[in-house]
Amino acid sequence: MKKLLKIDTSKLFLTLVISFFLMSIWFFLKNGIERNYFSISSLTLVELKSQVLVFLIVFVILFLVSFKLSKPLLSAIFSLVYLAFICLFVINSPVFSLVLGGLIVSVPILILSLSTVIKNVKNNRDVTFWLSGLALLLFGFLIVFTLSSINMEPLDYSGANTSLISDNPILNEWRLDFFRASVLVGLTLLIVYVLFGRSGLGKSLFKYEKYLWIIVGGLVLFQVVSFSVMMVYRVKAFDTPTYDFGIFTQMFYSMKNNLTMVTTLERSVPMSHLLVHFSPIYYLILPIFRVFPFPETLQVVPIIIVALGVVPVYLIGKHFKLSNLIIAISMIVYVFHPALISSSFYDLHENAFLPPLLLFLFYFMIRQDVGLTLIFLVLTLFVKEDAAVYTFVLGLYFLVGYKNELSDKKAKARNLILSLLVICLSAGYFVFVLRYLETFGEQAMFWRYDNLNAYKDLNTIGIVYTVFQNPSYLLATMFSPDKIYSLVIVLFSLGMIPLFSKKFETYLLLIPLVIFNLASAYNYQHQFGYQYYFGSTTFLIIMMLLVLKDRNQEKEVFARFDIQKVLFMVLALVVVTVNGSIWIDTKSYNVDYFAYHKDVYIETKAFLVGI
Repeated sequence: MKKLLKIDTSKLFLTLVISFFLMSIWFFLKNGIERNYFSISSLTLVELKSQVLVFLIVFVILFLVSFKLSKPLLSAIFSLVYLAFICLFVINSPVFSLVLGGLIVSVPILILSLSTVIKNVKNNRDVTFWLSGLALLLFGFLIVFTLSSINMEPLDYSGANTSLISDNPILNEWRLDFFRASVLVGLTLLIVYVLFGRSGLGKSLFKYEKYLWIIVGGLVLFQVVSFSVMMVYRVKAFDTPTYDFGIFTQMFYSMKNNLTMVTTLERSVPMSHLLVHFSPIYYLILPIFRVFPFPETLQVVPIIIVALGVVPVYLIGKHFKLSNLIIAISMIVYVFHPALISSSFYDLHENAFLPPLLLFLFYFMIRQDVGLTLIFLVLTLFVKEDAAVYTFVLGLYFLVGYKNELSDKKAKARNLILSLLVICLSAGYFVFVLRYLETFGEQAMFWRYDNLNAYKDLNTIGIVYTVFQNPSYLLATMFSPDKIYSLVIVLFSLGMIPLFSKKFETYLLLIPLVIFNLASAYNYQHQFGYQYYFGSTTFLIIMMLLVLKDRNQEKEVFARFDIQKVLFMVLALVVVTVNGSIWIDTKSYNVDYFAYHKDVYIETKAFLVGI
């Protein structure tokens, strides 16, 4: 155990990531535009072997050297190598959405590099300082290149386009109002983020705290009641689809009558839903459905379940010693986040359990409560077969990142045991459930990731090989116009705060967002109005709370020069410029398409007003 505790897992992880991106830069320069952006059909296992060899050689060299390098220096090297890869990706991008995506995923490097430069500007201008400064120059280049590329002509390409690269507008008429609202929310949260802790924001409200919690409680109650009314009327107006609400309604009547999940709708034959998705978590709702055996019950219950997530948000905020005002704002942001609200629009779904369960799991892991951690781990795993991905990533974060928050050796030892336990149980359960579905059921729906699999005969492992070989193709898949729009809305609704962490390990929590919302070519997974944002948005909220905790602990470093104020002005300039330019461009684009969606928007708005 003592030897394990002495291993610096964060430095080891940094070394692995640096090696990967150095290998990726080399092969990006060797490949042409088709393989880097549009298609993976020409990838071969022979090339994979050469890439693995290069990766291992670079890793061994860096690993041997890393013993003599400090973690800040390794972080600076990572920032520079990562930005070099992104710059190559952006410069050769065939459409604007890829350029904008490259800029967005570089914001964390801006934070890391700028904080390093500020810390060392007057004292030690060592190699770390100069490497971070060079990284800032590269980020500045990305901003200039992005602004100059808004009206870029798309590449005329007629070959295979499995990454679905498109020159469609990121914004159009029916998206503009939503986008502007998210920008307003984002800028407001940025202002709060800049001010809190600087001028005693929240302390002056101490005597009004009881009113603060009344306001928060009232807003939560308003959201639950109004949304419940809306979803009940959705049933009464016969506006609910057979897939998935009809399936789940029939399933709950089977559960009520004979405790089985048998349906005849899902595959047009009598079969258990557990053979399609392994979700025994539904049995927690069954006692309520027995008392209120109505379809409307299945619309209201998940709304309440999601709203319960405000409890762990409050507990996490208290554990992180955040002010009551910041905790209250975090709770409101959680309840009214558009990705969480819109995910409930697709009626009942097991993913609605993810937000409160993941938040409670995170809370008990930071409290190092083994018993309750295991209870909420099991409950989370019972949500669905892919819930193990969330818990595995959470365990990985605690193994690599959160241990750095702990100073006590005993606490570090408990964290190591707990994180390894969560990782192993998650991985084991995932393998078990996949085998179960393959043997008795419909198999897991990995076909949704066929766009990332150059070796389909290797099944899931083929996806891993493909992403390792061609990360630029993954980025191209992630940054289609529709996905960029969704990504911007999700992040702006949190004030971009999740991307402000100065601890690179925190960004491990972005993995679910990449996997479940951005990597797949399955349209529904990145669109609002479906259930796929419940878990990934919850992880973004956890990231926000971690950043707020670090912000709360900042002392003299930023007393004279506030990194957040500079970032606020830069982001505001970029947002206003890009928003204005794209808004003008989209006014004359595809009028018929806009007219159709405008009619849908008006009808929906009238329906809500009628309610």
